[in-house]
Amino acid sequence: MRGASIEARLINNAIDAATLKVRQLYDQLCVNEDYVSATMVKQTYLGKREREKTLMDVIDFVIERVKLKVAGDKRSPPH
Repeated sequence: MRGASIEARLINNAIDAATLKVRQLYDQLCVNEDYVSATMVKQTYLGKREREKTLMDVIDFVIERVKLKVAGDKRSPPH
């Protein structure tokens, strides 16, 4: 926004801060991902992008599911 008013300076400062944040997020994604798209940057900026699951995340999920099944199975053992 052009101008020297307080409102113009505040808007320009907000734009500069958002631009810096987007650039930082892009740089971070470039380090962690093989491919970075504009959508990925946007979702990360908006806080909507979930991190990808690791093998350990999947293993923990499976273990928890098995624990719930075992705890829920209160039947007597077959004879």
